[in-house]
Amino acid sequence: MYSCDPDLELDGFTALSLVSSLNVANYFDFLVAHHLDQIESDGWYPVQDVLNVFNDIEKREGGMFDLVSVGMAVVTVKPFPPDKRPTLPQFLMIYNERYRQSHRHGDPGQIDAQQVEENNFVLKTQVPYPDDMMFGLFYGYVRELCPAGKPFTVKYAENHLRKDQGGDSTIFHIEWDK
Repeated sequence: MYSCDPDLELDGFTALSLVSSLNVANYFDFLVAHHLDQIESDGWYPVQDVLNVFNDIEKREGGMFDLVSVGMAVVTVKPFPPDKRPTLPQFLMIYNERYRQSHRHGDPGQIDAQQVEENNFVLKTQVPYPDDMMFGLFYGYVRELCPAGKPFTVKYAENHLRKDQGGDSTIFHIEWDK
C-alpha cells in the first residue's frame, strides 16, 4: 500500500490532523497501534507510521470518509495567521512549498499547480499520501479560502489513472465561480 523513505518525518502541527479529525473515533485504535495517539505540535513523526495508519483506515469499511476527514482537519490545525491569509490562487500556487516545509529527512514528493484560468487550477500530486486524504486537504483549504458565497468544486481528473489506482500521480481540478 502506502510507503515512503523510512527517514521521512512529518511535523507535529500537520500530524495533529490525525487526532483532530471529526472521524477520529472510527480509527483511534489504529493511532494507538502505531504510537500516534499522543501527538505534540512541536514534534516530528515518521511518515511511515502515518501511512501505516492510513493503510489500516483504508482497509476498514467507510475508510475513504475517514481519510477525507483527516485531510480536512489539516485546515483547522494549520490555519493561516489573519495578517498572512493568502487568496485562493496564491495558496494553490505556493502550497507545494508549505507542504515540503512540513516534512524533513527525505523527499515528501511534489505538488505542482497550474493555473488554467483565473478561477480554475489543476494540481498534480506525487506524494506518499492517499488520494482521499489529499482530496480532503484540498477541499478544506478551498472551502476556507474561496471567496465568500462562491460555489466551488474539487474533483479528480477524469481519464487519468490516480495513484491509488496504480498511476504515478493524481490530478485534481479545482474551480470556483468568479
